Parts: sequence; structure tokens; C-alpha cells
Amino acid sequence: MKTYKHKELLNLERLIFNANVLSSRDAQETHDQGTCVLGSGIALYVVPPRCRNAKMKVVVPGLFQGNVSNRKHLENALKYLQSNGVECFYFDGYID
Repeated sequence: MKTYKHKELLNLERLIFNANVLSSRDAQETHDQGTCVLGSGIALYVVPPRCRNAKMKVVVPGLFQGNVSNRKHLENALKYLQSNGVECFYFDGYID
């Protein structure tokens, strides 16, 4: 898995914005299902300024509390980012 520097992340802003728009469109077609989770979404690893180690950063957050709904509405956004060369993954979040 690639780790991005903070400056590289700034170059991905346009793709991340488009993925957010895509996920919010898909969210309108589903309803809340699944176990309640916090912090789920599409994530990647970023090395923050003045740090040595990478930290996971959610760049496209899930819009629902349920993990099933979040996964469903983020699938197209995840495919979009990956098809444009962004090495990201779906993060299930933490069970509430």
C-alpha cells in the first residue's frame, strides 16, 4: 500500500472531491442498514507534515451509521478513485 505525503494529497483534491459527489449521489438511493459504526469511509495512508510515520486518513466519509449502507454507497467512489491510480481502501470504522 502506498503512503502519500501531505503535498501529494493536495494534488488529489479534485479526484477526492469528485468521489465525494459520487458517494453523496449514491447515498440518496439507499437507506440505513447494518451495525452502527463510527469513522467508516474510503481511506488512504498519509505522512503528515513533520512526522515520520504514516497515519490512516478517511478522505471520503460514510454518510450513514450502518456499515452495510456505507459500503454500498461508497463502492462506486472507491472504484472511481482506484481507476484513477489512487491507492485507497474501504475502512469499516469502529463498532459503536
